[in-house]
Amino acid sequence: MGEHIHVRIWDVTGVGDDGELLESAHCRCGATWSRAFRPDEEAPEG
Repeated sequence: MGEHIHVRIWDVTGVGDDGELLESAHCRCGATWSRAFRPDEEAPEG
């Protein structure tokens, strides 16, 4: 069986109470990630 490489597909899912953008991602294997950042800051890597 070969190695699996996560393919993260990011979507903006909303705006938090403090104005931060909320994003979530998923991979076809079922793994999920989430992150939040302020739009006036540089977007996080990942």
